[in-house]
Amino acid sequence: MEKHVLDSLDPKLLGQRLQESRKARGMTQQNVASELGMARTTVTALEKGERRIQPKEIIELAKLYGERSVIWSVAVRYLEILLSSLGRRSLKWAAIKPN
Repeated sequence: MEKHVLDSLDPKLLGQRLQESRKARGMTQQNVASELGMARTTVTALEKGERRIQPKEIIELAKLYGERSVIWSVAVRYLEILLSSLGRRSLKWAAIKPN
């Protein structure tokens, strides 16, 4: 079975980055959960590295936190790796735009 690109990310380190990005935006975990339609406990688990992030979640969080956030860079890198694995060379399109 092929390993998923997101499996290569350290969930604890990613969780720290998620928390940093959230705090930089002045948001609570409940704010994030409400914006994305998920439980606050899901946000908590992601930030603690207790739950692996899903592709859709990383994109939605990057959109929510904006392009100056650390998680934006992670999301863009994820998309670059994904495109590379599909045989495409670069991100020449704006797949995600911050809110």
